[in-house]
This record gives sequence, C-alpha cells and structure tokens, in this order.
Amino acid sequence: MVLRDAKYEQNYESIKLCIENSNRVKFNEENTKLFLNNPNTFFLIVYEDDLSTEPLAFAYGYYLPLPEDSTPGVYIYALETISGNEKKGIGNFLINQLRVYFFYERPISSIMFI
Repeated sequence: MVLRDAKYEQNYESIKLCIENSNRVKFNEENTKLFLNNPNTFFLIVYEDDLSTEPLAFAYGYYLPLPEDSTPGVYIYALETISGNEKKGIGNFLINQLRVYFFYERPISSIMFI
C-alpha cells in the first residue's frame, strides 16, 4: 500500500470518491474546492500501489498554528477506510503512514484527532 498527497497531485476525482463514500460527510463541490485551495489543509489517500486509482482509505484535516510552538500542529478531521475495505489493516497502515508523512514531509509539533 502507498500513501499519496491528493492535493499535491490535484487528484479531484479520487477526493470526490473518498468523500462520497464517507460515512460522516456529504460531498459538496464548492466547499471541497475551497478546502483544497486552502494552504493550511491536507488530503491524503491510501492506494493499493503506485499505479492504483481506486482509493482504499483517506485522511484530511488542517495545519494549525500553536501559540506555544513555531511548528504547527495537525488536526485530523476525517480518517476513514472506503466501504468494503474495513478489517484489512488499511486504517492501521494509514495511521502509521501519517506519522511518517508528518515527520518527513511537513514536520509538525502534535497530532490531534476529532
């Protein structure tokens, strides 16, 4: 499995598929575009491999400035597996890859989950 940055890739169709399959939110095109254009947001998707186009899981949220630290924190608003991919270890993979991503790609001071 691989974790890819959907905002960096501007992979709008995969993002739409993730949100449409979410148990928590409904897809709204205008709000999604506003979210993706905000430099303080992230949208990360797990795929089977580098060539896959079918998302298995995703996480999105916000980078937050903190008064006590110059390095931002991260607020993870959604972390979900796509329906049919539950109980396969994909969620655990996603959580572990988030740690790696935020350590190497964009260092943060803390991770907060909703």
